Parts: sequence; structure tokens; C-alpha cells
Amino acid sequence: MKQLVLNGLKIISILFALFIQIGCSSESSESTGSIVSNSLYTKWGISVSDVLKGMEQYQLESVDNDYVCCKGEKNVHKMSFLFDENGLCSSLLLFPKDKITLESLQSSVSGNYEYLGERGGTHILVNRVNNTMATISEKVQGSEEYYALGYIVLNPD
Repeated sequence: MKQLVLNGLKIISILFALFIQIGCSSESSESTGSIVSNSLYTKWGISVSDVLKGMEQYQLESVDNDYVCCKGEKNVHKMSFLFDENGLCSSLLLFPKDKITLESLQSSVSGNYEYLGERGGTHILVNRVNNTMATISEKVQGSEEYYALGYIVLNPD
């Protein structure tokens, strides 16, 4: 399990780096609970077109065969999705730190997830029923500070 968590953290970090590299950026200011609980973020294996269909009410900022980035609304700055040969494998939401507290973000996730602890500033939660790990960490992009909520499938095989 420890190796699985470490691998998951690496993938979340890679997704975040890709997210920053592509350069999705803009201002935003939605109920965190409804955004966080959207099952689209953890429908492992769905296609890019399925995600695009589910996110059609949002402004699309970047899309290719393995990546989708949408502009968020209200409390969510950006939403991104990473795909591999099996479909959706990871997703990431960025929340401006001045629009949400860490405690409210954790509580919006914790109802369905078991809190495993914190490692290196990253809070780790797992949902064994849905085979999903969630991580919450602080990220900085330029002068802006965000909470990054990442979801990744565990044991995709």
C-alpha cells in the first residue's frame, strides 16, 4: 500500500506539473461540495469525449488525446483530466487559497474517503470502495497560491 501511495503521489505531481506547463490560467470565484463530489472526476476509464460531454458547461482551455483542462467557476480555478490507454486515470482541481480553507476542502472530501495522514505537506485520503486515492496539497503558480485536490485510480488493472 505504501508503494501504491507513493506512486499515486508521483502521478499527481506529474499531472500538476503538466497542468502548470500547459499554462491554464485565469481568474475565477461554485459550491465546493458540488464540485468535489462530481463523480466525473473519478469515473476511471471514461474517454476524453465522455469528459468533454460532462464538462460542456465549462470553458475548455486545452485538450488533446491524453489531457483536458477546463476553466473553473466560483471557488474552482481549474479542472484537469489525464488519460492513458485505459481512459481517465487522474484528475486535478485547483482552488485559490483566498476562496477556500483547507479545512472546508478536507471536509468536502472526507465523507467518502478515509484519511490516511499527511506526508511532506500532502494530505492523503483513500476510498477503497471506488479504488481511488485523493490528495490535497498547497501549490504556488507565480504569485498565486492554490490548494490542489488530486484524484488517482488505485490498482488500475
